[in-house]
Amino acid sequence: MKVLHVGESVMGGVGTYINELASLQVSLYGAKNVQILVPYEHRHHISNPALKHIFTFSRPNRKFGLLYLVVEFVKILRTFKPDIVHAQSTIAGFVVRPLCLFWRIPVVYCPHGWATDMEQGAFKKKAITHVERVLSHITARIVAISDYEREQGIKLGIPAHKLVTVYNGIAQVPPPHDPAPWQDERLKILFVGRLDRQKGIDIFLDAIAPLQDTVCARVIGGAVTGGLTVDFKPFPHVEALGWQTPAQIAAQMAAGDVVVMPSRWEGFGLVAVEAMRLSKPVIASNVGGLPEIIQHCKTGYLFPKENVGALTAMLKQVERQKLQELGVAGYKRFLAYFIADRMAKNIYKLYGEIVGTPSKT
Repeated sequence: MKVLHVGESVMGGVGTYINELASLQVSLYGAKNVQILVPYEHRHHISNPALKHIFTFSRPNRKFGLLYLVVEFVKILRTFKPDIVHAQSTIAGFVVRPLCLFWRIPVVYCPHGWATDMEQGAFKKKAITHVERVLSHITARIVAISDYEREQGIKLGIPAHKLVTVYNGIAQVPPPHDPAPWQDERLKILFVGRLDRQKGIDIFLDAIAPLQDTVCARVIGGAVTGGLTVDFKPFPHVEALGWQTPAQIAAQMAAGDVVVMPSRWEGFGLVAVEAMRLSKPVIASNVGGLPEIIQHCKTGYLFPKENVGALTAMLKQVERQKLQELGVAGYKRFLAYFIADRMAKNIYKLYGEIVGTPSKT
């Protein structure tokens, strides 16, 4: 089995997904049979040492990046001749599916959150819906990373038999790390994600603004396309750390008390799973796939979308002992549903249904 993963942008969750899934596929199919095409500018996000065959295209901006993506993708199709192309996220799915139809190569497409969930005009949403519906007919399977995403796909008009839910998973053991130094008597809160409207960095900062005496926070991440300009100066109890390696993120999570995810929309929410792996509870907005990960009052807390006051109230009232109990329960849920081996086995089975039982050589 020869697999080609293609990502038009691999910062954040998409990069984590490729690192976890493709590295396990190497053990099944062999290193030379798993190849990856990603932007040169994002190359460092594909960091798993098991991944030896990584190709890149220039992405000075999205418009010109698409042209370079097409050129490099066609080159790899001609030389590598994959049995399956696994398109990661919306733009990659738009680009590779028509080309693979011409080359008669089956495509597995993972939206990683439908573009129609984004805040945008009605005309643009309608256009995206139409394109997704049309392209679904030339897609072997569409991997939904949550039941929420699968249901949304059906609402878009995509045939139900094309959609299969496979929860994201990560390695059972986190990267080697020691807890980061963080000596503070206040509640230690962590935000991990892009500094953009989707991830709700503005909601996070507004919620903790009046809590300087009782909480302190660290923010991991930076702005990407469409990111926000965030001024941290009015928040002396917040430390901005920028982008961090997986080991550094694990170290910060291990040192904190709770991870907060105030997303406005979210197909899944890998950060929540990373926190649960370290027995850390998550407080998240009740949107998208997050309620499938976090069980309210059992492994964490959910609050209404964009409700700053509700988040502030939760952070005021929460007790460390209760957070520790939620974290322990969250770890058990992580082991049951969200480990990478489970994800890889489900994808392996899916590939087999498309092209026949894959060879392990």
